[in-house]
Amino acid sequence: MSSLNGAGVLITRPGHQSAELARLVEKAGGIPVLFPAIEIEPTASASQLLSKFHSLSRHDLAIVISSNAANYGEPILAELVDQDIRLAAIGPATARTMKHLGCRPGVVPASGFNSEALLADEEFRDMAGRRVLILRGQGGRELLGDTLRHRGATVDYLEVYRRILPQPGSGEVEKIESLWAQGGIRFVAANSVETLDNLVRLLTQDGQRLLRASRIVTISERVVRKAEQIGIAAPVLLAGSSKDQAMLDIMLA
Repeated sequence: MSSLNGAGVLITRPGHQSAELARLVEKAGGIPVLFPAIEIEPTASASQLLSKFHSLSRHDLAIVISSNAANYGEPILAELVDQDIRLAAIGPATARTMKHLGCRPGVVPASGFNSEALLADEEFRDMAGRRVLILRGQGGRELLGDTLRHRGATVDYLEVYRRILPQPGSGEVEKIESLWAQGGIRFVAANSVETLDNLVRLLTQDGQRLLRASRIVTISERVVRKAEQIGIAAPVLLAGSSKDQAMLDIMLA
């Protein structure tokens, strides 16, 4: 398929993170339908985050777990750069965000963009005696920190943002579901388990049936497993990278 041929794509990202994928979908002949199923907010003010950071011992390495962690942790990143602390990014998208903010990560996985990919890097084989700071969202996975501790590191977390359930405007859910029922949505772009969970919570029972009959597009293998758990009938489309273009390419394939 060289064009989306008018197919609707439900984009469930936070509103401020939807523009690029929406642009690509429209350029490819599709119709972007914006319906944020997750929103992001800071856990504290910049001064409060810096106060928490300053209360910790100096670290040898800091890991940034997502682009959101980079953006909401920017005051801390600036201090880490000033202290010449080695920086690691969970994947290429996070690395690009960090570079945009003026800090270049020294470690980025050669392939992949999750905790497993980062842990496979040579940098993290022997962590004995090293102090690691992880910038992440509230309630993130424990795999990275637990594994680094098992390998001998001392690990501190700074949770710089939280994910929340959006509150759609009056009639918004009904409008989306009506469009969906008329065949106006073919793909659902969802990049996190929380997003998919929230989408189920926001939709009515009729909307949930429409969701289970749709093609989910994601960059996350965890979303693939979650989609199976909630009864998504069609195989999930798993993009080969975290780039928006990769998500579009898998829809066009």
